[in-house]
Amino acid sequence: MMAPPPMAAAPAKKGGNTTLYIVIFFLCVISVMAGAFYFQTQSAASKAKADLEKIQADTAAKMAAAQSDFEKQKIQAEAAEKTRSAQLRAELAGKEAALEAKAKGKEAQLKALEAKVNADVRAAAATVKSANELKAKAANERNTALTRLREANAAKAVAEASGKAIDKKLADEKAKLARDAAAKVAVANKRATDARAGAAAEAAKAQSMRKQLELAGAKHRQQIAQANAAIAKAKGDAAAAAKAKAAAAAAAKAAAAAAKAKAKSKKKKTNELSGRKAFYLRGKGNKYCADEGDKWKCNRPTIGKWEKFNIKDIGGGKVAIKGGRYNKWCADEGNRIRCNRGGIGRWEQFYVKHRSGNKFFLRGGRNNKWCRYTNGIVKCDRSKWTRGTQFRYKNW
Repeated sequence: MMAPPPMAAAPAKKGGNTTLYIVIFFLCVISVMAGAFYFQTQSAASKAKADLEKIQADTAAKMAAAQSDFEKQKIQAEAAEKTRSAQLRAELAGKEAALEAKAKGKEAQLKALEAKVNADVRAAAATVKSANELKAKAANERNTALTRLREANAAKAVAEASGKAIDKKLADEKAKLARDAAAKVAVANKRATDARAGAAAEAAKAQSMRKQLELAGAKHRQQIAQANAAIAKAKGDAAAAAKAKAAAAAAAKAAAAAAKAKAKSKKKKTNELSGRKAFYLRGKGNKYCADEGDKWKCNRPTIGKWEKFNIKDIGGGKVAIKGGRYNKWCADEGNRIRCNRGGIGRWEQFYVKHRSGNKFFLRGGRNNKWCRYTNGIVKCDRSKWTRGTQFRYKNW
């Protein structure tokens, strides 16, 4: 019997020890089944030996009592047939014992792997929950930062109007609080983004393992059904052979479906913009888009610093875009795209819809609208993507 596949080290997370105990338990079960298989094989061999000895003894007694050569030939022919039948029964019994032991051992392996996969899925769900909590925390930090900025602007206006030193001091303090709050937003956004990426990777890995497990189980059932059909056919049991053959066909179909599902899930959804550093807008002479700090403007005949965009794939078909002027993340503000952000929040996430070649559409994160070039700038205000909202990218 084949040894069980090596198990990956249990991750250091809640439920890991339980998974390890389950795996050890099933490994013990496999060892017990190996002993049972050996016992069954030895029992089948002993029974076959006893049957052959009985046939030989009966044949010898009949040969001693035979009166003619014809009668002796008949006794010998019958003995030969009985011997062949006994040997065939012994062989089939051995095959059945081996098949049963192999099936139970494989099932124990699959259950052990299933326990580990389930533990990994639970851990991935916990990671996703943690990432969502960090995302909510980042949103709170952002709201706080906006409040501090409004307070700082109001204090500055008061100080400029009064000219008093105490008002200027208060305005400086408010401005410092606003800067500190903005720094916290950047840190919180980074933590949330990293956590989401990690959670997505964990979930994808767990789902991939589940697909592999489903495929292994389907193939195992197919192999067992085919072996049962062969044994039933060898026994001459037509009904059992037909039933086993039908089961084998169904198992083969299930295995093919599992293989197709696994292959489909294996096709990694990569973002074609990942790694690209410059793109330009279709129309208006195919001019390059520039980060002008407060907007995107697509009227450049050549590529300079402001026309270079760093693209970060953040998963789920979304990217974050960093402008070339101030090296800041770009945000969808509805009436414009503005590159002045220190971190990645919801407004800084753009969904990408690819078309053939190097064409694509962008959908902003603020109002979930498609972006387009209009009146000299790019803004995201369209409910549907159309030819007029199509961009192109260019390798840098």
